[in-house]
Amino acid sequence: MQSAYQAPAELLITGAKVVLPDSVLENGTAALSGGKIVWVGKEDDAPPAKERLDAAGAYLSPGFIDLHTH
Repeated sequence: MQSAYQAPAELLITGAKVVLPDSVLENGTAALSGGKIVWVGKEDDAPPAKERLDAAGAYLSPGFIDLHTH
């Protein structure tokens, strides 16, 4: 998944398993700006960022607000 618009990011979350609606992106990256996800994809294509957070081995679920089961 690649966005045509690459906003400057404040934070890159790298190395995560990014859960997308139709797949899981292994070793994926998400860029956040103003507390919102502005880009998701591979780190090589990521916009420049002020900080990086290594999330290797963790899952990242952009867009899920309240994920739980009963």
